[in-house]
Amino acid sequence: KTAGNLVHVTSTGGRDLCYELGKEKHTGTWIDYLQGATKFLAEKGELTGLEATIYSTMPEGSGLSSSAALEISFLKALRSAFKVDLSDLDLALMGQRIENDFVGARVG
Repeated sequence: KTAGNLVHVTSTGGRDLCYELGKEKHTGTWIDYLQGATKFLAEKGELTGLEATIYSTMPEGSGLSSSAALEISFLKALRSAFKVDLSDLDLALMGQRIENDFVGARVG
């Protein structure tokens, strides 16, 4: 957690991205999964800025549910860090909402 509303994310792929809480917008890139997570999780509890590093060995675009893995792991980390009272089922449903309503992927 950090002060302010800035979300700063780095990844093992050398990507370094920032966005502001409350101003999440669809970009068509992998960061949308994280932006959707903060957008919808903020409806359930108060979030502040944060710094996160994403470590993964799964190839981007591999078709191995990498987006779901990214969303759920990020949501679990946020749930813990911000003490948001949501069950694993709630997080799974939120992940589906991220895919459907924020990213625009019609998945089950």
